[in-house]
Amino acid sequence: MIFIPSFDQTQRQYLLTHALTLLYTPSMEHFGIVPLEAMWSGTPVVAVSNGGPLETIKNGVTGYLVDSDPIEFAAAALKCMNHREQFVKNGREWVEKQFSSRTFETRLERILNEL
Repeated sequence: MIFIPSFDQTQRQYLLTHALTLLYTPSMEHFGIVPLEAMWSGTPVVAVSNGGPLETIKNGVTGYLVDSDPIEFAAAALKCMNHREQFVKNGREWVEKQFSSRTFETRLERILNEL
């Protein structure tokens, strides 16, 4: 295991693209962009099942939502590695469908037209 406390944009993208799984451990985190960036980059996510990840991660499809427990994180990470190809495909499609600028523009236009 390697801990990198600070890295540039190129290193960040390399890490997101080549990681087997992203372990997102903050509890009660607000929206959180990191899981979306990971899924878009082809990395499944294991996150605590509260806060923002409840909105951004599709449990069992783009990664896993688990209790804040090391054993659950480890088990879910192993599952992600065993289903990696499908999670990679699902993650990118999910982010594009739900969180792309195109999606936000469409939703905003719909709201504005209803006013």
